[in-house]
Amino acid sequence: MAKSHVRTLLKKTGLSGKFVDEIMKKIDSGEVWYDSFVEWMVARGISPAFVARIRREQKK
Repeated sequence: MAKSHVRTLLKKTGLSGKFVDEIMKKIDSGEVWYDSFVEWMVARGISPAFVARIRREQKK
């Protein structure tokens, strides 16, 4: 996963840097499953196309 790029994409959603850092720590530690996080982002109104872009970056 291109972590720095995923972090940048998350910040573009308007989330605070501190919150993005917490999310990345939880994903890295396995505390939060990536797919669950994607579902949460869609539920918060973040566009599915944007979420798909983050998912593509994660697979690199």
